[in-house]
Amino acid sequence: MRAARLALAAMACAAAADDAGAYVRTTSALCETCLHWSQLAPIAGAPWALRYQVHRDGSHSTSCAGAAGLAAVQASFQTWSEVACSHLRIGYGGETDDGRVGLDGRNLVVFRAGPCDGRIPPTDPCWDSGDGACANAHGCWEGDPWALATTVVTHHAASGLVYDADIEVNDWGGDPGALPAAPGGGSPPPDGWYFTCDPPPGGTTVPPVCGAYGDTGCAYADLQNTVTHEAGHVLGLAHPPSPDTATMWAFADLQEIQKRDLDPDDVAGVCAIYPAGEAATTCPGLDLPECQASGCGCGPGAGGGLALAALLLALVPRRRATRPGRAALRSS
Repeated sequence: MRAARLALAAMACAAAADDAGAYVRTTSALCETCLHWSQLAPIAGAPWALRYQVHRDGSHSTSCAGAAGLAAVQASFQTWSEVACSHLRIGYGGETDDGRVGLDGRNLVVFRAGPCDGRIPPTDPCWDSGDGACANAHGCWEGDPWALATTVVTHHAASGLVYDADIEVNDWGGDPGALPAAPGGGSPPPDGWYFTCDPPPGGTTVPPVCGAYGDTGCAYADLQNTVTHEAGHVLGLAHPPSPDTATMWAFADLQEIQKRDLDPDDVAGVCAIYPAGEAATTCPGLDLPECQASGCGCGPGAGGGLALAALLLALVPRRRATRPGRAALRSS
């Protein structure tokens, strides 16, 4: 069976200019140009809002099914839209029945129901149709089983202009079974991650850890914590080297909710990309002929054409117990 698609680590672009300068911007793999949505500049006093949609099936995890999961996703994006020093505005574009990810301009949040490996026969033609084909065809998770979610950002390789961004959540597939109390001790959850939405947005009291798929009144992998992190990737932020408190920090613990809120590094990053009253910013990238796109990343430009590249990023849970250190992102 085809090996699982793994996460591609982002490269550093520019650090913040102030004391909180630990944020890192995502760059294109070809030209190392900082990614950005250029349409987010204010227009006639009414900023254009980056819009996202949510797949109607939603989460299969019990406490995040239906309205609870949708509220967690909406709160995740709203957190990034309420930063005073930024002109960024993010709008909810409704639910969709189409759970396929790809360059279609929908900026989709989709919940993948359990791993493709073991569910999809090796003879299925989707395995020979490229990475992501089985996930799109069957709604399953085709990525690293340790990853909570993956963000695919399609962008112009020279200018860094983003065209489309989709978040895939490594959700429970519906099979019963026990959940590892410390996943780093051996294996990730066998049927995808069990996401929980307790406490709901705004809550601070975290219930005890879940022991099995389907448990209620407990916490495991917090959905709002995860999607807030992934929304930062949608906007052009990568994993910083530190600190643990940053929303864009690449590791998470069971029951963690601290990434629901932005810390000063995260605020500095989004304000550097989308400063209030100004157009979105980029960085020059490599001084190569194929990387000379026109002016400040405000459009695709002539140099470099319309070549697209995909960047995969994941929030990876901290591995504990017998595995030393922390899990690292790996390239496919």
